[in-house]
Amino acid sequence: MSELELKILSKFTDSREIREAWDLGLREQVFTNPQYKGIFMWVIGYWDEGQRMVAPTIEVLNDQFPGVSFENDPSELMSYLVGEVQRRHIASQAQALMVDAANGIFKDPIEALNTLWHKSYQLTESVHPRIGRSDMSNVAERRERYLRKV
Repeated sequence: MSELELKILSKFTDSREIREAWDLGLREQVFTNPQYKGIFMWVIGYWDEGQRMVAPTIEVLNDQFPGVSFENDPSELMSYLVGEVQRRHIASQAQALMVDAANGIFKDPIEALNTLWHKSYQLTESVHPRIGRSDMSNVAERRERYLRKV
């Protein structure tokens, strides 16, 4: 899985790729490699600081994280990479939820099912695409798009 995570991070030299990953619901909790999780959080901070318009260059990434060998322009689609990382994260977390529910089913079946339902919902929401949610990243650009529509 770490290979897919590195491919995602390697594509983060383009602000549009960061935006796509973010809009697809990519968040730090799906990273299994702690170093890659840290890099993801650093890139998102950099992107936020640049008002979500600027991505770090490969030179900046190499300077900040000298021990990491970022790939040169991975060809996979961001939607595929994010989907796979999220799918694997969900599968791993769902297994743990089901084991917990199975262990508690004879003690209190209603409570076990209720907990399974709530935690399952929270898990799916944690990687749900951000479609339909407010984009507050660039107010001036949004206002301009609105005015063109009117």
